[in-house]
Parts: sequence; structure tokens; C-alpha cells
Amino acid sequence: MSRLIQEHHQSLSSYWVINRIGDEARMPRFFNETLPFSKVVPYRLTKRDVHFNDDVPLHYAPSLEIVLYENLSGNVVVDNQQMYIQNNSVVLNPPMTVHGGWVTSDSDGSCIYCLQVSLEHMAHYIQLENFLAEKSLSLNNAPIIIPEYEQIHALMNDLFRCDDNVFLRNISILSIFEIIARHIPSSDVYVDIKHKSMETLKTLISWTHHNFAKRVTLNDAAAMVGYSKHYFCKWFKKQTNMSFVQYLKRVRVYNAGTLLLAGKSVSEAGYASGFENMSYFIKCFKEIRGCPPKQFVEAIRMYSN
Repeated sequence: MSRLIQEHHQSLSSYWVINRIGDEARMPRFFNETLPFSKVVPYRLTKRDVHFNDDVPLHYAPSLEIVLYENLSGNVVVDNQQMYIQNNSVVLNPPMTVHGGWVTSDSDGSCIYCLQVSLEHMAHYIQLENFLAEKSLSLNNAPIIIPEYEQIHALMNDLFRCDDNVFLRNISILSIFEIIARHIPSSDVYVDIKHKSMETLKTLISWTHHNFAKRVTLNDAAAMVGYSKHYFCKWFKKQTNMSFVQYLKRVRVYNAGTLLLAGKSVSEAGYASGFENMSYFIKCFKEIRGCPPKQFVEAIRMYSN
């Protein structure tokens, strides 16, 4: 039967706690969005301790994502909306919405729970979208922040605790979905928020995630979406509230952090992530993560022992 699995890798066992219903554990990569779902694994719940800055660059995926921030403050982005969160918050990311976040630990015991649900594969047990359709509700109209932090926190812990019981697991999933449904305004008209500009942004994000390790220029990025360099810079800033150079830097630092945790040296992680100068890499890493690369790994190991 399935069970809660803790990843043991490079003495970093407590950094990731992974619950994936009957699947083997392995270090998540590429923003936790690429590990496969199936009828046996229709959802994935991860819990990650945070001891310094945590930064997840903009990305998107076909799964529904519910992120619970415990003792953390910072900014989250869902599509083109940016919100400041403080202390304890629950953020909802509907399928295929562009999202990301950068937060800072408020105290000891800071962590992030991330529940990803494949609605397609969850239908093997429950057609979750049918519950919304009965009341003319759509996830596309859902708010970013879900206020019932304590209830969702308890239900996520229930998912860890009841991982071997398919009945109790699905009761917890339904309960979380019912809480979300309370906050979705009823509408007889389906509101499609995935307008052309957002689809273009998704195309650019996907391209960036596949090419960040190479030499990438503003001209390259602008040409990819068919814009002039000047218009591209204005457009990207309007969509994301940051420059493309800032975004590319965050993608590279995120990947470098993953490589460092997998045992790569500072120079190996930096060069493999697209940084051509190690001094600049260390500067960027410290700016985004709040500490230099070596201290980042040492801190994880210290908290893992």
C-alpha cells in the first residue's frame, strides 16, 4: 500500500517530505510540476521546510495547485495579479494559470505545503468539476486567497496521516474542494481569463524553462514571441511586474539551488544554470535566496540532521 515517504539524498532528508500515493520518492525538479500523475497517483502533496528566502519563478501546469504558507511573508503572483501575504496564508492556483512566489521566513517552523491535484486523473475517484458545475461555478472565477487557513492546514495533515486509506483521502480532498467552492462567485457565464496576452506569456515561460542554461538575450526572448525588443520589455513588465532579465535570473537561481541540493559544486550548479561568471552567480544567489550558495547547502544539512 501507499505510505508517507521521506526522501534521503545527500543528507538532506528533512528538506523534502513527499506524499505521492504508491509512487517512489525522488527529488522534485523543475518547479515540482513535471512529475507524472496517474489514476493511482491523482494528487501530490509536498511539505518543505523554509529556513531563509524561498523563491519559485513564474510557471504553469495543468494541475490544480493549493499552496499553504506557514509563518511566511512575501509576494505571490497568480496570472497578472500580485498579492502580499503575511504569516499564514492559503493560495489557490487554478489549472494552467501562470503563478509563482517569493517569500521570507517569519520565524522558526516556517514551511510550505503544496497540494497538486490532476483533475483528469482524480476523476478515477471523484469528478471534482461536476460538483462546481452543479452550482454554475468555475475555478477560473476563484479568488487567489482562501481564508480558511486552519481548516485547510488540518486537512492537508490528514492527507499525510491517511495516505493508506483511499476513503479518508478522498474525504479530505472533497472537504478542501468544498471550502474553495464557498468563495467562488456564482455565474451562468463562463469567464475565460486566458486571453491572448496570457497565452503568449505561457509560451515565453515554457521557452525560458527549456533554454535558461544557454546564453539568452532580450532580442532572443522578444523574437520568440514576435515582438520588438522595446515593446517586449514594456509588455513583460506589465504582465509580471518585473523585467525579463530579473525573471531569467530567478529561474536560473532556482535551478542552481536544486543542483546544489543534488550534490553539485557551486561552479557546476552555476554554469549548468546559465551563469557565465561565478562572482555574478553568487551575487544573484545571495540576492534571491538571502545567503550564498555554500551557506544555503550548509543550512539545509544543519536543519536535516
